[in-house]
Amino acid sequence: MDYLKVYQRFIADRRSKEAGLIASGEYAERHHVVPKSLGGTNKSDNIIRLTAGDHFFAHLCLAKAYGEGQWAGVFAMAHLHGSWQRKKKLAAISKRRFVQLARINTGKSNSERLKGKPYREDSSRCEVLEIYNVDGRKEIGPAVEISAKTGLNQSAISNLKSKKIGKTYSGWYMFEEEMIRSNNAKVALGKKYSALVAGANAKAVRCIDTGEVFPNREIAAAHVGVSSGRNITSVCLGKREKVAGYKWEYA
Repeated sequence: MDYLKVYQRFIADRRSKEAGLIASGEYAERHHVVPKSLGGTNKSDNIIRLTAGDHFFAHLCLAKAYGEGQWAGVFAMAHLHGSWQRKKKLAAISKRRFVQLARINTGKSNSERLKGKPYREDSSRCEVLEIYNVDGRKEIGPAVEISAKTGLNQSAISNLKSKKIGKTYSGWYMFEEEMIRSNNAKVALGKKYSALVAGANAKAVRCIDTGEVFPNREIAAAHVGVSSGRNITSVCLGKREKVAGYKWEYA
């Protein structure tokens, strides 16, 4: 199929209906008839207003016609980013099958574009980091490798590095002083919060691994850096194995 002809006929048809779309007040998006990556401009004769669904179809035609970097546009649009109007319009489109295709073709395009270029050893992705866990584990390597080994997403690793957080819920930290500060803050909050949350009939809990006893589950949760003591109760009742890497029981 000649997708370029399909695209040209589609744009011609939508151009004839553009005035009606604008007059209707329906949600519409600006589309470059000739993409800027292919030499298009921002002049009015190269801009057309399309519905969200038509906009997606236009980029799909361009990707099938030209390949390479045009798949990046399909991939981005397929993830429903943007306003609620756009999400509402695109939600009705059966486009899920295009996501993986766009992902693969975008990867191939980037691979060809970067072929032969020197690898950036100074890239932040190659920076060697050290991360520790309260249970004694230690991992060293780039963020991508640490993410794969620890199960942390790269956002959490970045937040640890920038000291936005001192410790993750699973016990990982980069800077001991930040981890201690985080623990102290959570214990203080836990003591204040526990009287409200735990109630008068709260039971003391013991960490089996360390032997420490806490007045109630909320203080225990704050001590190990988790947001709620509910999962500690689940461990005590035999519904879960561990919380924050520790086993628990009623004291």
